Amino acid sequence: MAEQNPSEITEDEGSRHRRERRELQSTVQQLKKSINKNDKTRKKKIDSEIKALE
Repeated sequence: MAEQNPSEITEDEGSRHRRERRELQSTVQQLKKSINKNDKTRKKKIDSEIKALE
């Protein structure tokens, strides 16, 4: 098996972390946009889901 340099491993982890962060942000935005402005109970539920994701 070929071994990777420590710098290559951290680059892989860094790129994976950035990708996961972007995916999380897009999911949060989709959830926020799905809320009707007058629906306070739905907003509270979505806010708790967002906190659980983060």
